[in-house]
Amino acid sequence: ASPFTRSRSTAACTTTRRSSRSTSVQPSEYFLRQCVLSMEADEELAADVMERYGNDIMVISTDYPHPDSAFPHAMDEFFELDLPDESRRKVLWDNCARLYALES
Repeated sequence: ASPFTRSRSTAACTTTRRSSRSTSVQPSEYFLRQCVLSMEADEELAADVMERYGNDIMVISTDYPHPDSAFPHAMDEFFELDLPDESRRKVLWDNCARLYALES
Protein backbone atom coordinates (compact mmCIF):
# COMPACT_ATOMS: atom_id res chain seq x y z
CA ALA A 1 0.00 0.00 0.00
CA SER A 2 1.12 3.52 -0.60
CA PRO A 3 0.27 6.96 0.78
CA PHE A 4 -1.94 7.35 -2.31
CA THR A 5 -3.83 4.17 -1.42
CA ARG A 6 -4.23 5.37 2.16
CA SER A 7 -5.62 8.72 1.08
CA ARG A 8 -7.84 7.25 -1.63
CA SER A 9 -9.37 4.63 0.66
CA THR A 10 -10.41 7.31 3.13
CA ALA A 11 -11.97 9.38 0.36
CA ALA A 12 -13.85 6.36 -1.00
CA CYS A 13 -15.13 5.46 2.44
CA THR A 14 -16.32 9.02 3.01
CA THR A 15 -18.26 9.21 -0.26
CA THR A 16 -19.81 5.74 0.01
CA ARG A 17 -20.44 5.61 3.74
CA ARG A 18 -24.23 5.53 3.32
CA SER A 19 -24.15 2.34 1.27
CA SER A 20 -21.45 0.45 3.15
CA ARG A 21 -21.00 -0.99 6.60
CA SER A 22 -19.98 1.46 9.24
CA THR A 23 -16.45 1.22 10.64
CA SER A 24 -15.17 2.64 13.88
CA VAL A 25 -12.27 4.45 12.22
CA GLN A 26 -11.31 5.74 8.78
CA PRO A 27 -9.39 3.38 6.44
CA SER A 28 -6.40 5.71 6.77
CA GLU A 29 -6.30 4.98 10.50
CA TYR A 30 -6.40 1.24 9.84
CA PHE A 31 -3.50 1.80 7.46
CA LEU A 32 -1.39 3.54 10.11
CA ARG A 33 -2.23 0.87 12.67
CA GLN A 34 -1.82 -2.25 10.52
CA CYS A 35 0.48 -1.48 7.58
CA VAL A 36 4.19 -1.00 7.12
CA LEU A 37 5.92 0.80 4.24
CA SER A 38 9.22 -0.58 3.05
CA MET A 39 11.65 1.94 1.64
CA GLU A 40 14.73 1.24 -0.40
CA ALA A 41 17.95 2.42 1.17
CA ASP A 42 18.42 5.23 -1.33
CA GLU A 43 14.81 6.47 -1.24
CA GLU A 44 15.07 10.23 -1.68
CA LEU A 45 11.43 10.84 -0.73
CA ALA A 46 11.74 9.02 2.61
CA ALA A 47 11.91 12.24 4.63
CA ASP A 48 8.80 13.62 2.89
CA VAL A 49 6.81 10.44 3.52
CA MET A 50 7.89 10.36 7.17
CA GLU A 51 7.01 14.01 7.62
CA ARG A 52 3.50 13.37 6.36
CA TYR A 53 2.77 9.94 7.88
CA GLY A 54 5.28 9.63 10.71
CA ASN A 55 8.30 7.40 11.12
CA ASP A 56 6.51 4.56 12.92
CA ILE A 57 5.43 2.70 9.75
CA MET A 58 8.70 2.68 7.77
CA VAL A 59 11.20 -0.17 7.46
CA ILE A 60 14.19 -0.53 5.15
CA SER A 61 15.15 -2.83 2.31
CA THR A 62 18.38 -3.02 0.34
CA ASP A 63 16.41 -4.45 -2.62
CA TYR A 64 19.12 -7.11 -3.05
CA PRO A 65 19.54 -9.02 -5.40
CA HIS A 66 17.72 -6.89 -7.97
CA PRO A 67 20.15 -5.41 -10.50
CA ASP A 68 19.00 -1.83 -9.83
CA SER A 69 19.51 -2.12 -6.06
CA ALA A 70 22.00 0.03 -4.19
CA PHE A 71 23.76 -3.09 -2.86
CA PRO A 72 26.57 -3.28 -1.73
CA HIS A 73 26.43 0.46 -0.92
CA ALA A 74 22.83 0.51 0.28
CA MET A 75 23.53 1.39 3.88
CA ASP A 76 26.02 4.09 2.88
CA GLU A 77 23.30 5.65 0.75
CA PHE A 78 20.76 5.34 3.55
CA PHE A 79 23.04 7.25 5.93
CA GLU A 80 23.44 9.99 3.33
CA LEU A 81 19.68 10.69 3.47
CA ASP A 82 18.72 13.78 5.46
CA LEU A 83 16.94 11.98 8.31
CA PRO A 84 16.97 12.65 12.05
CA ASP A 85 18.71 10.04 14.22
CA GLU A 86 15.35 9.02 15.77
CA SER A 87 13.95 8.22 12.32
CA ARG A 88 17.07 6.26 11.39
CA ARG A 89 16.75 4.16 14.53
CA LYS A 90 13.06 3.48 13.92
CA VAL A 91 13.58 2.53 10.26
CA LEU A 92 16.63 0.38 10.93
CA TRP A 93 15.54 -1.35 14.12
CA ASP A 94 12.56 -0.26 16.24
CA ASN A 95 9.86 -0.71 13.60
CA CYS A 96 11.27 -4.05 12.43
CA ALA A 97 11.56 -5.27 16.02
CA ARG A 98 7.92 -4.33 16.67
CA LEU A 99 6.77 -5.93 13.40
CA TYR A 100 8.51 -9.23 14.16
CA ALA A 101 7.92 -9.07 17.94
CA LEU A 102 11.65 -8.93 18.72
CA GLU A 103 13.02 -7.49 21.93
CA SER A 104 14.26 -3.96 21.40
